Amino acid sequence: SFVQLVFGVCYLTVTSWRLSLILLGVWAVLFYVYAVYGRFARHSSLLRQDKLAVLNGVATEALGNVRTLRAFSGEEAMMNRYEQESYNLIFLEHQRGAAYGLYATFYNGLTEGIKAVALGTGGVLVSRGAISPEQLTASMLYVDNVVGSSLAVGGQYRQLMQAIGSSRKVFEYAEMPPSPSMVATAATALQVVPAEDLRGAVSF
Repeated sequence: SFVQLVFGVCYLTVTSWRLSLILLGVWAVLFYVYAVYGRFARHSSLLRQDKLAVLNGVATEALGNVRTLRAFSGEEAMMNRYEQESYNLIFLEHQRGAAYGLYATFYNGLTEGIKAVALGTGGVLVSRGAISPEQLTASMLYVDNVVGSSLAVGGQYRQLMQAIGSSRKVFEYAEMPPSPSMVATAATALQVVPAEDLRGAVSF
């Protein structure tokens, strides 16, 4: 898709630099929208993973301590906590859905607008004799090809940003330094905590 986009723009530039210059200005706006929504998608994916982790933590805590909750009548408090975390996640999903709806509406309208601008500008250039009708026809074919390629590139960029946001925790865990070992080795001899320095103080 990216290769088709580059070659399509190059062909349009060779065919009519005036037409390609106008279209490049519109495409710049389109790719700016891609970049803005990509950053939002990455950030919202980070928040989604965090809220899912909190929600799963609440459920795990409730199931693991079910006897304690029943003994101290904590079911209602735990249900309220789980309900609140669920509402937070649902609210975030509504935001993501609304943002994607605006994004899809804008870039679909803008891509169709590119074709309209190309046809209108090309008609003016043909009437002035700057390009021939055959060149306009060929340019419109490549405009349609470039628009389709730009949509594909934008969709791939959006999915890439979402994947990066969703996998943040994996990279964080992979980059965490290891804990000091309690067993002396040649590499960790200076990091070992001596047994006589270990103390415990449990109080109630």
